[in-house]
Amino acid sequence: MRKLICLGDSITGSTNLALYPKWSDILQAIFESAAKDKEITVLNRGIAGNTTRQVLDRLEDDVIKENPDLVTLLIGGNDRGEDSGIDPEETRKNIEEIIDYHY
Repeated sequence: MRKLICLGDSITGSTNLALYPKWSDILQAIFESAAKDKEITVLNRGIAGNTTRQVLDRLEDDVIKENPDLVTLLIGGNDRGEDSGIDPEETRKNIEEIIDYHY
C-alpha cells in the first residue's frame, strides 16, 4: 500500500464540505478511480490556522512517523497576518526546512 500525506493549514484541512471538499478527499477520489491496481491511502494532516512554525513543530508526529511515500505541502498564508509575528524570511526558511527534512 502506498501512503500520501497532505500537510498544511486550512487549505489542506478544511472541513467545510458545504463549500468545497478537502484537498485530501479530492486526491483520494482521483487515486481510487485512476489506480485500481494499487491501494493508495491519503491522510489529511491539515490544521486550520497553522503557520509554518506550527507545521514544522508537528512534522515528526504528523508526517515522519507515518513513513509516507509522498507528501504535499500547502502552507504559508497564515504567516502573512500581522498577528503571526513571522516575517517572509522566516516563512521561507521554515518551508525549506520542511522540504529538506531528511526522511
